[in-house]
Amino acid sequence: MAGKPVRKFLFIFLLLLPVVDYAQLGIGGGFEYGAPIFINSPVFAGRPSIGIGAILSYMPPAGRLFPSFAYLKKNILVPVNNGVYDKQDDFAAEDDFVLNLNYKPTDKEHYTLVFAGIGLANIVPEHHLNDRAGNSLELRDTGSVTKYPLMQIGCIYMHRILPNSNFYVGAEASMKYIRMHSDNVYYIWQKNNFTKASIAGNAVIPGVQVYLQYFFAKESEN
Repeated sequence: MAGKPVRKFLFIFLLLLPVVDYAQLGIGGGFEYGAPIFINSPVFAGRPSIGIGAILSYMPPAGRLFPSFAYLKKNILVPVNNGVYDKQDDFAAEDDFVLNLNYKPTDKEHYTLVFAGIGLANIVPEHHLNDRAGNSLELRDTGSVTKYPLMQIGCIYMHRILPNSNFYVGAEASMKYIRMHSDNVYYIWQKNNFTKASIAGNAVIPGVQVYLQYFFAKESEN
């Protein structure tokens, strides 16, 4: 269930609030374009993905460090590792829950900040897939692990839309790393035959995101 990771990261988000000064609460949403690259996997899979996301931040008007919580939902193509059906891959639904610590170097209306974060990627593959030879296969779940550790770094350019406005547009460039360990176990079914399979490999995902964010309190004037 996605509810448990959300509650966990929101709780940590609240614990980080005392490290900043009087701050603004900001919410926003936007779109991400990513290009997953799977390494250390017998099967390469990678196809550009488009996702939608939301962000919750707590930004100080004069401080420098502040936390943010980000959620992203998208579909990606993942490698399915199996010794019988060669080079098959499958679409999967991915939900990312990330807690970031951001550094804001200036108090100007337009600025660039850098961030680093940790979180979880919940990756659930679809049940039907085809291998590269065109065979129709079915991927059956065995109650496998679907949550994997995630790390990311990046930078964001924030631009206030109008003077004295609380609306900002943000352009983000980031690099994610997801460790898809081999503890997940699936079975591929085809013509009454079952063979064991797994979804494993290290995913490196460069991406860009554009979003709109609103801050509930105005920044202090310099």
